[in-house]
Parts: sequence; C-alpha cells; structure tokens
Amino acid sequence: MLNKIKYIRKISNIPNSCVEKYLDLKGKKANPLKELGVYYSGISQLKSGYRIGNPDHGDTYIIIFTKSGTGYLLTSQGEIIMTAGTVTVIPAWEPCFWEVYRDEWTILWFHCHETPWWREFKGRVLYKPTAFIPRLENAMTGYLQETAGNQAEPGLETAAGLYARIITSHLSRSLQDLDSVSGSQLELENLRDEIKSSLSKNWNTKLMAKKLNISPSTLQRRCLDNYRKTPRQILIEMRMEYAETLVECTDYPLKTIAQSTGYSDEFIFSSAFKKHFGLSPKLYRRKHTKILP
Repeated sequence: MLNKIKYIRKISNIPNSCVEKYLDLKGKKANPLKELGVYYSGISQLKSGYRIGNPDHGDTYIIIFTKSGTGYLLTSQGEIIMTAGTVTVIPAWEPCFWEVYRDEWTILWFHCHETPWWREFKGRVLYKPTAFIPRLENAMTGYLQETAGNQAEPGLETAAGLYARIITSHLSRSLQDLDSVSGSQLELENLRDEIKSSLSKNWNTKLMAKKLNISPSTLQRRCLDNYRKTPRQILIEMRMEYAETLVECTDYPLKTIAQSTGYSDEFIFSSAFKKHFGLSPKLYRRKHTKILP
C-alpha cells in the first residue's frame, strides 16, 4: 500500500464522454448548503479513463455517493471498490486517487470545507451502504432545474432554496450513523467484488467465510444484517446475473457458461438457471437473445 500511496500525484483526466452537472452555489438560495460547508457539488456520469489524483486537497472533505457502476479509491488507509448504493467520505488532508473501475460510474458528490459538523469525521476514510441516493438525486435534480439559465421567475429563489434545504437534510442524515459502521461492511463489499471477478471459482459459504477469517455462522449473520440475504442467496444472484448476460449476449455453449459461473456441469447449471428465471437457458436465449447477426 505504501508503495502505491507515494505515487499519488496531481491528476485530472476527464474524457469528453463524461457528462457532469454542477450545482450553482452562488447567492442566498445555496445558504443551507454553504452552512454545511459545501462549496462544490454535482452529478456526474463518468466513463472509462476518468481519474482524479491529489496528494493534498487541504481542508476539503470529499463525499461520493455511487448511484451506479463502480469506482476505485486509493488512500493512505487502503483501497476501496465503490459499488452502487454506497457513500464514501474522504477526510481533509488525505492523499487520494479515484477512477472509473470498469466502464462507467455515476456519482453524486460534494466538496465541503472543514466546519464543526465535519470535524467528527476527521482523519478517517469511511465507506458504507446508504438508502438516501434516490432522494438525494431527486433533490439535486430539482435544484439544477430551478437554477438553470439564471432565470428571474417569481418564486425561483424560494424553490431553489427549498431544494437546497432538502439536499442538506438528506446529506446530513445519510452520514449521521457513519460512526456506528464497523469494518465488516467494507469487508463484505470487497468480498462481493472478489467473487464477481472470479465467479468460475468453486465458491461456497465456507470458502467465503475463510476469506474474511470468520466462521460461516458469523458470515451468515453479517450478510443477513447488511443485505437481508444469506451468503448462498447472494452468491446465486451474482452467478445468475452473469449467466443471464452470457446467455443473452453470446453464443457460448452452455458447458462454457456453466464453467464461467462456477457450476460443475451444464445440467446442474441449467437446473439452477431455470429455478431462478423460470425458463431453461436454451428457451431463455431464444426469447431474449441480444446476439447481433
């Protein structure tokens, strides 16, 4: 890790294919956000090749909500694969580098000066699941619409100010319980990413627990607490998600798809696929194929 950290340098590579919308934080309408320390914010649809690096971003706290896709973050405290439905807080003065992990990454983000509210997060990189992203996105989209074109319509400032208060409320509420988050959530997310990148491996609950140096019963409890699903259910969902893509978008033989998704033979795979989707892989392919002629 230390070897990676020392190479963090000032980087700003933003491909033209990226689409970013920035919140107008001038004037009274933005006061609720500015009181929280927010001075720069937006919604970004980022593409492969996007990367930002900064060995020192001063007193700025960076908050990233991942709506979809995946991002990679490197700091002095470790590496994080930022997946959909999560929020990440990078504290002031922390050297950091982040980029699109695969093809795309859609995020809601905030840069905040260090105010008394943010000091409780001082010195710690935090990462956790959050349910606030849809509400936060709706409020930010409303704010963007009300401030577009600097129109001087009656009530415009009031409407934008209301959205600013809603954004502030959702932002603060989404972070209120960060102190109660243990490292187990981050460990589970990283394990999920490892499984997704090696689905052909013969994964099972015992092996998954071994990866985290915990017992299978502890893994079961943690998965139920965080995802309301057992480790086995999570594994099957990931396998079926990948299998569906291969069945729809390739002409691979079922034997190859079975091996790619961790099944010992095509018959066991076909049975699992039919149980999950209600159709055999062959019938599903005929009905949903996306293979181009």
